[in-house]
Amino acid sequence: MAIFGDSVSRETYEAERDRRLAVEAQLDQSLARYDKLVDQIIDLKRHDYGMNPVGFDPATLDPSHGLGVQTMAAVEEFAGGDPELRRYLVGVAWSEHNRRAGMDAETRDAEIAALIMEGDQ
Repeated sequence: MAIFGDSVSRETYEAERDRRLAVEAQLDQSLARYDKLVDQIIDLKRHDYGMNPVGFDPATLDPSHGLGVQTMAAVEEFAGGDPELRRYLVGVAWSEHNRRAGMDAETRDAEIAALIMEGDQ
């Protein structure tokens, strides 16, 4: 027998390799399940502490979130710092936004901004 010769048969080597690959696959599955469990625990703890969920943006709760830039600029300019008037104008802008749902976004934004700047005439 040579020094660098085969020490085990080919069949034994392949059987051990297949067994090792199966154990590694089971380990990968266990790690994936563990990662999901950790994510669920983090979500539960965030809920317990009254924190926002992961990936949640509080700005999406703002009523003006979906309105265009020109529309919001017109609302802010016309409201002049009055929060009640701003809230009213955002509501008007949303009703006009929904009424013009089929239009191009830029055109709709410009028309609603012009409507707000006209005021009650």
